Amino acid sequence: IRRGLLTLKPDAEGNERDLVVTDLGQRLCAARFLKPIARSRADAIIADTLVRIEAINARDELVYRIAEAHVFGSYFRGEAEVSDVDLAVRLARRRPGSKLSEENMNRVRASGQVSLTFLRMLTFGSNEVLKLLRSGARHLHVTPWDVFEELGVPSRRIYPPLSEGDAESGTGTGQGEVSGSDPTPGPRPRPGAPSRRSLPNRVPSEPQDPRRPAAPNRPVPLRPAA
Repeated sequence: IRRGLLTLKPDAEGNERDLVVTDLGQRLCAARFLKPIARSRADAIIADTLVRIEAINARDELVYRIAEAHVFGSYFRGEAEVSDVDLAVRLARRRPGSKLSEENMNRVRASGQVSLTFLRMLTFGSNEVLKLLRSGARHLHVTPWDVFEELGVPSRRIYPPLSEGDAESGTGTGQGEVSGSDPTPGPRPRPGAPSRRSLPNRVPSEPQDPRRPAAPNRPVPLRPAA
């Protein structure tokens, strides 16, 4: 508690009895204390990951395919050494019209992992794709898309490849640029969220002293032209 990793949450009676993990504690749990690697090695990890994405999307028996992949974090910022390569992926169902639970159960039976819990069976399709994407790469950290949207951090799309017109219209940010990708300032805001540009740009007026009578609206005399 002194280090800010846990906090006491009041119960229904107002007594602080329940321990809750703070945001700092959650970040510590998600952190992986690995030795930093050179950027050249991180580039090789990205190249291998793109090859695996193509291989995953070519397997029609899987429940999901990888629709989009973004890099963010220290690799995106162009640091010379990175602790891991942060990758956010958006999955899409291959057969949206079919029943998802049946597809997951079919993949469970095909893999022979029938001893899983019922919840893991229902999420087998997405977990299978993410496991294939990681493929034992220690310095590759894959973040689900919903978590990535909540973070709202700047990112750069590396998959799918951009068309020639999109590549020309991109404005790179220097060191954080990845060849053949577009700069993306984080996930799009949710529908209905107020935009900063839509807020009125008003200058606050000086507060009126209630003890001072209001000045009458008199016409301002015009100066004669010189």
